[in-house]
Amino acid sequence: NENIDPSFWNPETQRAKQTSKFPEYPEFNRRLDNIASDIRSHFRNYLNENNGVFPTPDVFKDILNREIKKTNIEDARILTFLGFFENIINRSKTGARLHPLTGKPISPNTLKTYVTTYKHLLNFQTLHNKPITFASINLEFYEYYTEYLIKTLKLSTNTVGKHIQIIKLIMNEATERGINTNLSYKGKRFTTVRE
Repeated sequence: NENIDPSFWNPETQRAKQTSKFPEYPEFNRRLDNIASDIRSHFRNYLNENNGVFPTPDVFKDILNREIKKTNIEDARILTFLGFFENIINRSKTGARLHPLTGKPISPNTLKTYVTTYKHLLNFQTLHNKPITFASINLEFYEYYTEYLIKTLKLSTNTVGKHIQIIKLIMNEATERGINTNLSYKGKRFTTVRE
């Protein structure tokens, strides 16, 4: 929410000019330096936490909004597929989300599978440079994603089936909550493979 008269701005350095007509230039530039430093720091943290995988622009924008602007973006983020998935993981970790059949907390092993599926989806999204949305979870996504799990990650058929099962679970819960309207995942070919 900062602004500056264009006559005081240096487009080459991307900082305010040193001029007596704009005596606040040191503070203004220091603020920009601090923001740039914070951005670099959050970027490095993301790389460290995600095995060097670059964040997508949307994911990184969410991080910066939350960490730098201190805005509460959870309500908007929960409306995205990966945001909703992340919310499911967080609520399962804290015990706020219970198993729908047993009414008991989600087991640590199930939670671990959620996290693994989430990471695979993030990596797949980065690899294909195409955001995964509720609308994009269709038969084409299913074919490319299962191929990625089998050929690239060399996962067994049952493990692939487990990851597809979790995606279907997330889609079901989002549909029940009125967040998702795409029902392609319920098609006969969008199957949970097993051997």
